[in-house]
Amino acid sequence: MSYNMGELLALPDEEKLILANTLWNTVNKIGEDELNMEDVEFIERRLAEHEANPADVMLWNELKEKVYKKTGQTH
Repeated sequence: MSYNMGELLALPDEEKLILANTLWNTVNKIGEDELNMEDVEFIERRLAEHEANPADVMLWNELKEKVYKKTGQTH
């Protein structure tokens, strides 16, 4: 392999994220496209729940705060 780890680590964060995402998307993920019936049924139930109560949602920041408080973690 011909890459310079020091140069890669010295890249600005934004460029490192682009590189990381590009590399990640090229990895062959075994079984990634396969959903079993249990997964499909779970997704369908969750979608039906959301469609029945579209206003019953929690913002990502609210969920994080709730988890932090429950686990005693700080952010």
